[in-house]
Amino acid sequence: MKQRKKIILRLCAAWIGILLFLTFFSNTIYSLNLPGVTVGFPAEGIIASTNRAEGSLDFSENQNLYADYSGRIHFSLQIGDRVEPGDTLFNIHTDINDLLNQLETEENSLERVLLNRSAAQTQLQGLSPTTPSLPAPLPPDISRFDHEETRLTAEVQRLEAEYQTQQNLLAEGIISRDELSEITHRLEDLRRDLTRNAEEREQVIAEHLRSQARSAEEDRIQQQQQRRVYEVERNRLLHEINLLNMDESEIRRTITRLNAQIEDGGIAAVYAASHGIVREIPDLEDGMAVGRNQLVMRLGLLDGNHYTTTVYFPERMGFLPVGTDVRVDIRSLREFGLRGEIRRMTPVQGRLRTEILFESDQPVIGGEGVTVTVEQFSELFTQVLPNSAIRQDAMGYFILFATQEGHTFIGRSYVAREMRIQVWERGDRTTAFWMHLDIEYPIIIQSDRPVAAGDRIRLVADQ
Repeated sequence: MKQRKKIILRLCAAWIGILLFLTFFSNTIYSLNLPGVTVGFPAEGIIASTNRAEGSLDFSENQNLYADYSGRIHFSLQIGDRVEPGDTLFNIHTDINDLLNQLETEENSLERVLLNRSAAQTQLQGLSPTTPSLPAPLPPDISRFDHEETRLTAEVQRLEAEYQTQQNLLAEGIISRDELSEITHRLEDLRRDLTRNAEEREQVIAEHLRSQARSAEEDRIQQQQQRRVYEVERNRLLHEINLLNMDESEIRRTITRLNAQIEDGGIAAVYAASHGIVREIPDLEDGMAVGRNQLVMRLGLLDGNHYTTTVYFPERMGFLPVGTDVRVDIRSLREFGLRGEIRRMTPVQGRLRTEILFESDQPVIGGEGVTVTVEQFSELFTQVLPNSAIRQDAMGYFILFATQEGHTFIGRSYVAREMRIQVWERGDRTTAFWMHLDIEYPIIIQSDRPVAAGDRIRLVADQ
């Protein structure tokens, strides 16, 4: 009986202990199931970003070689061979009869070029920058006005004398006043006729002067137009003569080569003029037939050990000064960390076409895959956080910070709060930003589960 009481007392004590534990430590147990977050504070720092782009190795200058003659080609070098000045690149074997036919064709072409140039030079000599001037208008015949003026003046003088005589007769009472008035009217009419004659004479002279001015202006315009026509035609003929001169030089060089090849029995050798590498022999094998002006070989010319590549970076990277250092890796040659520099950047459809110049001591043939890496470093910013702390939604960028809510048996409890920010610059690992308000609360850097504003959280560590 006593043993049973002891067991019952122990069970009751255990039950009371469990109730007390759950009562006082339930919040602590709940907190252990909250998202664990790592927090930190903004600090000064710079933003580092890395951009990579893929391209292919190319030579700083390329040279395409064409067949000057038709015939069968025999190569002295193969793709990837290095070339020194004076090395034989290939030979073209042509039938003598074909060479003679080509020589005749070239000589006929030369004759036509010389005839066309002579005709153009003759036409050029016959050009004139001006045309005969327009005939000047004839001076007007104003003698009739002069004669009329002389006649009217004499008549006025006669009537004035007669008027004086009639006035004396009127004073003596020999004639009436009406007879004197008649002379007065005739005298006024003559003076009006004299004035009208002078006005008409001036009008004729003025019209002649206007006609002279119009004629001079028309002549000036005609001469100006003729000058423009002359300049256009002169430039056209000079350009045509220049092209014919170049054609003549090219044909004469071809005739010289044909004569030399005929003397050598139909074999024409092509030699390298500078250092380089045979990059390509397009769809040709030794002994195959080639046509005149057919591409037979492409050389990459060596400027020391300088090579180029063209890559495309995103436009957000921004333009960089010419000469900016970059890193170049040639994977197939296992060359990594070569120093290159930017030679040119141009925008193309939302990307930056970038030409890179670099050096390599490895033997190349062109076309090897190249990776170009550009590292950029910003100015010093006062507020920088890891990228994981910067969050984004449809409204823009924001951060979450932790505010203290209460205490538990094992520590404080926190709630996540939100604040909108403005991002200045984002790098590979960090972001520079600006907050509208200064806060003293720690900012959530990382969390082991998704966290939103208003969620209760548990601090794991500070950064």
